[in-house]
Amino acid sequence: MLIDTEERKVEVQKRGIPTEEQAIKEAIERGDWSQEDEQYILIAQSKIDALTKAVDQLKITAQRKAQYEVIKELRAQMKDRDETRLLLLANTAEIVSSSMAYNDFLADLLYIDKKFVTKIDDSDIDITDFNHLRVLQRTAYIKFDDFSISKAALSDFFKPILQFADDPNKVFGKPISEISLFQMKLLSYGNLFHSIFKNVSDIPDFVKKDPEALIEFVNQRDNDGKVSRGAAESRKSTSGASTFFGASPEDIQKLKDSDERVVDFNKELKKRGGSMNMREMIELCGVNEN
Repeated sequence: MLIDTEERKVEVQKRGIPTEEQAIKEAIERGDWSQEDEQYILIAQSKIDALTKAVDQLKITAQRKAQYEVIKELRAQMKDRDETRLLLLANTAEIVSSSMAYNDFLADLLYIDKKFVTKIDDSDIDITDFNHLRVLQRTAYIKFDDFSISKAALSDFFKPILQFADDPNKVFGKPISEISLFQMKLLSYGNLFHSIFKNVSDIPDFVKKDPEALIEFVNQRDNDGKVSRGAAESRKSTSGASTFFGASPEDIQKLKDSDERVVDFNKELKKRGGSMNMREMIELCGVNEN
């Protein structure tokens, strides 16, 4: 019978296995970890979350690309500390109870015979073989996690197949009932990305092979559409304009096409002989000084 993970957690705590909070505290006391390390992880993750949300507010492709680079850099910087922290938490009550529940689940799937009639009993399990099976299974799941599968769906190899992703017979020569979970996920992502490429135009090259960036780009387009429809008339009726620094000619044209009143700062600067005072800049942006 499968036992709830929380019940397992209480059980292992009674055996003296520490919780994650206790394990971190003990690691700090031993000198294997520090409060500064813990604070660094929390702050870095908070920054990543904030930057990821902020990307949705950026309209300039170059700015969005720069933001993604900052996020990637932050993830790279926290990688070593993050891996060390995971090792420190490897034998906590949360991890052990989850592992025990997983063992129960895996054992419940094992049968003695090839016809799947007689389930394996606890006494039939060789712990060495069982652990080896777990390692193999975990390795497969790490190798074929959702991010890896979504990247595969955007690979050059799979790109010609995207149009057939809604039909497993055309891709694998099998009905959906005979393909694996991983294959099913590949088709799901393929179908999603095919729909995006078919219905969304002007996708920047730098996001076309990055599943996270691609989905965020589409979400941003949806948000932009809602804002544009609701505020287009209001923007047209005002004298104000948005000034975007670092925008390429293509970026400016896209903003104009979406009913933004755009000022090309570089052009205006040249018209004024290469310099502008504060009043000229305020007028250029259409800001009311009062």
